[in-house]
Amino acid sequence: MANRSPRILVVEDEYLVAADVGSALAAERWEVLGPVPDVPLALKVLAVSRPDAVCLDMNLKGGSSVALAQQLMDQGIPFVILTGDTGHLSHHPVFKGAPVVQKPYCTRTLVSTIAEVLRGSAGRGYAPQATACAGNRPRATP
Repeated sequence: MANRSPRILVVEDEYLVAADVGSALAAERWEVLGPVPDVPLALKVLAVSRPDAVCLDMNLKGGSSVALAQQLMDQGIPFVILTGDTGHLSHHPVFKGAPVVQKPYCTRTLVSTIAEVLRGSAGRGYAPQATACAGNRPRATP
């Protein structure tokens, strides 16, 4: 990754959110893979390309992203959860300890959280505080 821009896969089914996330990442001069709206397409991307990190919506049309999160863990690819869901899925073991940026989100929070994941300072066991836009920090799932 030292000689190239980080590659971030965006898995988000809400078009406007996906476009906004992609724009924010591109503004950082990061390479955006996707966005893709569902797990099957994300798995196809992973079959041909290895992202440095993934921005992952917890709930996607057609189901949850649990299977994808498990695949990412198995492959050692870090992910940041971008979600409006604070319900039952956030307690699924595959999401435990993953950084979470709550929707609606602040762009600088999302970018800084992904940057931390890329540096390796976030991930399993990372437990910053809950998010809000002013001076916010991402939280980790319980």
